[in-house]
Order: sequence, then C-alpha cells, then structure tokens
Amino acid sequence: LRKAAEQGHVDALWHLGEYCWNGRGGLAKDERAAVEWYRKAAEQGHAESQNIMGLCYEFELGGLVKNEYVAVEWYRKAALQGHAAAQHNMGLFCYFGQGELIKDTNEAIEWFRKAAEQGHALAKRNFEECSK
Repeated sequence: LRKAAEQGHVDALWHLGEYCWNGRGGLAKDERAAVEWYRKAAEQGHAESQNIMGLCYEFELGGLVKNEYVAVEWYRKAALQGHAAAQHNMGLFCYFGQGELIKDTNEAIEWFRKAAEQGHALAKRNFEECSK
C-alpha cells in the first residue's frame, strides 16, 4: 500500500491516510501523517479526501490550525464532485455564513437538497427545516 501511495495512486493515498488516522494496517495512530496522505489524495481530486481536509481545517484536526476559509475551499471542491457530506457541509457554511461565504439561506437549501437527494439524512432534515 505504501509503495502505491508513494507512486501517487490516489486510492492508496486515501487508504494510507485512513490507516494512519485510525492506527490500522500495522501502522501507529498518527493524525498528522494521515493529514499529509489525505492532502496528497485531495490535491489529485479525491472527493472524500477533500471533504476530510475541510473537516480537519474546520475542527483543528490532525495538527492543522483552524481555518474556515481553507475548509470551505476543500468542501467546495468535493461538493462540486457530488460528495454528499461535503454538499451538506457547504450548506451549513452557507446557512451560517462561515468562511468566505456570506449567509445565504437559498444557497444553503440548494446544497442541502443535493445532499439529501443522495440519501444524506442530516441534509434531508436541514433541507426540510430551511424550506419551511
């Protein structure tokens, strides 16, 4: 797995990030190393890794400093690829006006709708609440 990741294979990069984050596959738990593997996958367009990078910047995970501006950039990249959780996160950022975003309930509703259509339960609830 490491060899494939070091060769830049995007799925191997993500898997290695997961193994480091959770301390699996014979690897010690190392969130900082995980973030670096996720970042490499995210930079290659891996939507799940992009969403994870957003989470890490939003919640100061993996040794990263909180930065909602960077978080929204990662969420947006994943959301535009159809990643349901990232679409929900974009909805929240729009609803609350986080990061670079101006509070925009209509845009939030659109992101919630997109995620809800993919079966994202929280997005469905938020869509219903915002659409009243």
